[in-house]
Amino acid sequence: MKNPQTSQTTSAIARLLIALALLCAFCAQAFAQTPGGTTISNQASATYSDGTNAYSTVSNTVTVTVSNVSGLAITPDAGSNPTVVAGQTAVLFNFTVTNTGGADAVGVLPAFDDHSTAALAVLALGLASLARYGSQKPHWLRLYTYSLDMAARLTYAWALLGAMVLFVLLPFQSAGAAVWVFVVLAIALLPLVQPLPRAPTIRGIGVALLLSAGVVSVLASAGWYTYERCLFILWAYALWSLGNFALPRFNASWPRWAIAPDIWPWLGLLLVGSALTIWGLPWLAAPWAAAAPLGMYLAAVALYLFLLLRNSAWGGWPWIAVGTLTCAGLVCNAAASWALATGLVLRLPSVSMAIPWGRAGGEIVWANMLLLGVLAWRRYGPAVACQLGWQAQSLTLPLLVWPSVVLGLWLLYLAVWDALGILAYAGTAVSLLHGAPTVLLGLLLSVSYAHVVWLHSAGWTLHSGIAARHQRIMRRRPKRSIIRESASAPSEDTDIHANRRAIPAPSRLKLLPIHGDAMPTMETAKPT
Repeated sequence: MKNPQTSQTTSAIARLLIALALLCAFCAQAFAQTPGGTTISNQASATYSDGTNAYSTVSNTVTVTVSNVSGLAITPDAGSNPTVVAGQTAVLFNFTVTNTGGADAVGVLPAFDDHSTAALAVLALGLASLARYGSQKPHWLRLYTYSLDMAARLTYAWALLGAMVLFVLLPFQSAGAAVWVFVVLAIALLPLVQPLPRAPTIRGIGVALLLSAGVVSVLASAGWYTYERCLFILWAYALWSLGNFALPRFNASWPRWAIAPDIWPWLGLLLVGSALTIWGLPWLAAPWAAAAPLGMYLAAVALYLFLLLRNSAWGGWPWIAVGTLTCAGLVCNAAASWALATGLVLRLPSVSMAIPWGRAGGEIVWANMLLLGVLAWRRYGPAVACQLGWQAQSLTLPLLVWPSVVLGLWLLYLAVWDALGILAYAGTAVSLLHGAPTVLLGLLLSVSYAHVVWLHSAGWTLHSGIAARHQRIMRRRPKRSIIRESASAPSEDTDIHANRRAIPAPSRLKLLPIHGDAMPTMETAKPT
């Protein structure tokens, strides 16, 4: 006879297990990630009573949007495991990829074999070098050189295609051999294009692009952090240095493998200009204190533009360089601590816009510092331009105009403040302390414009002094007719005249504009 308690216990355990199974199933659904972009709204309500009356209240609705979060689960598919036998080399295992993140779709990229691409690049280098070696021997030139050239070009093209695919996949996977692939391809380009008529130009473009791709691939695989950004800018400066100093010496030593350096500084300009897309504009999503990296970046661009004066005689580069330097100073001033202080502010009447006085004062001081660069350029500019190999450029006018633009904007602000003040406070008594920050701004602008006028007057004084000195030199210089008459007319002292006519013509003509007449010289005959 069965015990009724045992039967009840067994039934209870069975029901508990079923309940646990259902709970686990529901929990599995509950712990699944909510899809990204889902909006979740929550509102709380409360009901209470003070013993006599009942009350109810409802809170504000709080809305939260779920962000996209990455998540991936890979599990083996046990239902289709293949049968493996001894000696089998290719075995196919199936796996199930499950999206556990908040994104709607997950893409899986297959692994790319960068070692095979590196092997192809090395093979192309070897074939191209062997073809160049064979071209020096008549027997090899007739039998093998053409075939080796074709094989090297096909192998190089295949390796270059693999390197381009590897370069595109770098943000998604780490490839340690990527930089070596690009370096080997750059070296292989030297012998590969040797038979072509424009080989130096092709090398100059190809080597610069391949080396830059290698640098970018390393930095991209590591992540664009502050250290990588600085290295990116330094590589742009390295391209300028290699194009101006290293490559000309290399071409002089090995003219057979010459690399045209013309494109290297301009590729550096492209890289240092495109770095702004990597650096980003910090003021769009961060406070002004985060604008300091942007100011340093603009300073680096300005310095590169000044160096580029060595490679171009275009008159617009000084303006762009000084303008970029001006913007760099303004951005760095906006990120400084004195520009963020709110103790003394400039406020337009009837307009809710306040500007810290420290920011205005810093910008005006920076404009005056640029104006001091005019004096420095007038004194040391020609020597610096000659030392750096700059083509005929003058920075005087840009250093005068760009600070004047900054001062003019603040003068416009002062004019707007006056106009709005007249309209807002007409017929009312206003304390003198109300416009104290604006009065200080006006005084600082007055001193700055006095600085500009003094620099202009100093420039005109310099030009007038040069013109006056040129006129005095021209007056003291003997006329050409007098020089010819003194050179041809006989002198009373025939010996001196004969010795003067014996002086070579270049020496005599060089002495005449300086002293007005040739100095008598005595020739001594050495005994034979």
